[in-house]
This record gives sequence, structure tokens and C-alpha cells, in this order.
Amino acid sequence: MHSGHADFGPLFHDGALEIKIRDDTVVPPVWRDPNDVVFVLGAAAENRVPDSADYGLTGADPGQLVWAIPQNQVADVPWLGWNTQAPSFLDTHPTGMTLSVTGHQGPGTASLFLQSGTFEAPQALVDGRKVLPQSMWIEPNTHVHANWVFSDPGVHVLTLQADVDYPTGPPQTVTTVLRFAVGDTDPQLALAATVNDPAEPAPAAMRTPEATAALTDIADGDSDRLLWLGLGAGCALVLLVAVIVWARSRGTRGAAWDAEKDAQPSMPEATP
Repeated sequence: MHSGHADFGPLFHDGALEIKIRDDTVVPPVWRDPNDVVFVLGAAAENRVPDSADYGLTGADPGQLVWAIPQNQVADVPWLGWNTQAPSFLDTHPTGMTLSVTGHQGPGTASLFLQSGTFEAPQALVDGRKVLPQSMWIEPNTHVHANWVFSDPGVHVLTLQADVDYPTGPPQTVTTVLRFAVGDTDPQLALAATVNDPAEPAPAAMRTPEATAALTDIADGDSDRLLWLGLGAGCALVLLVAVIVWARSRGTRGAAWDAEKDAQPSMPEATP
């Protein structure tokens, strides 16, 4: 995927919890297996790290060339987010989900952060300087876009684990991967990359306070927010505008999600 909107998120199929990628670049939208999707970050995704210690979380040096998927949609760059809005997921009445990045395969570092308000510091969801796993708490019925930053070109594979909590009984757990081809990398190399065994399950105690606070603010705040990505030519701050969808009603959820049932499966067995 070279451009356009996509979200990954949990849903239930035949009673089993799965994570799928909803590809909105086609009409009608299609549910895809994450192992079949590569997010391609080419020249349009190039940025330079600002001269500020706040962006040390990227694991890159000030002024260093990096590749980023920003919080807002830009031309020729995938717009990757996540949501917990699928009706088949919400109908199970979860209290929330812990999303953990348990592994990163690839050169350099991978990081994920939010930035809100005017000149506020970035809030790390995944700090490229710290060891994995790193986890964040996600409320039900939320839709989020954040800044994904890769310090070096090449094949990058992120291993994810979702632990869904319920009022009674144990959490349900599912794992998946996200694949990225950064720079001039052939996307086929990312598709063919062998994924190492995932790390041990990430306990709730591994949730980073910054990530939990950042995502709690989103759940409690307005649905439309100004988001900043401090990456740009000449290390200038560039204002990026994105929409965080916080849809509580089924009607609003249907509009935001565009109806789960309307998305077509990429394979028959993947029909939600």
C-alpha cells in the first residue's frame, strides 16, 4: 500500500478474535490479512528530525533523515491508524484492549507517538530508545492515527499483541504483524520476510505511562483535534491536522467505520 487510508483493529469471525486491516483504498473496502499487506514509505515519507531533545524518542539524531507515516493524510504516503469500532468486537462488550508492540525486525529504530495542541511535546506510544515490549491501553470504540517513524531504510516488521479485557473472565489474546518497506526497498522483500517468534506476552505492567495517558486523553477529549508532527525540511515544525474519531453511538460508529458488513473479505474465510 503506497497511499490511502487503512486501519488495523480487532474483530470476531466465527467466534474467534482476529486482527485485520481494513483497506479503504478500494471500493467497497476490503478486509485483509496483515501478512498480505506491506506499507510502502518512499520519498514522500522522508522527513528530518527537528533539533529538539523531545524527538529523541525516535532513536534518531537531530537533522537525521527518517521516514514517517504522519497523523494526517498526505499524498503518496499510507495513512495507517487503528480502531476498536468493529461492531462484531463491540458487541462482545469489551472494557478495553492492551495493544503491545512486542517485536521490531529491521534496521535502526521504529517509534510511534502522538502530538497534540500547539507546540506540545510528543507523547511516546513506542519509544525507539527503549526495549520491547511496550504497551498502551485503548478504550473501546476509538479511532486513532499517530506518527510512525523509521530511522533507516529497509524491511521493517512490527509484531503486535492485543489483549482484550472483559468484565468477567480472562482476557482474549491475539497476535499479528505489520510489514513496512522503507526507502527504496522492494515491497516483495517485506512480504517474504520471516518473522521471528514473538516475545513473551506483555503484561499490563508493561504499559508505558505516556502511552496510557495519551490515549486516555483522546478517549476523553474532543473528536476533532489539532495534531503536530515535528518533522519537516529544515527541521521546521509542520502543522498536521488529523481527525480522531470518538464515536459512541452505533449510528456514529456506523458512519465512522462505514459499516463493518460493507467491507469485503480478501479471502472467503476472512468474512466478518
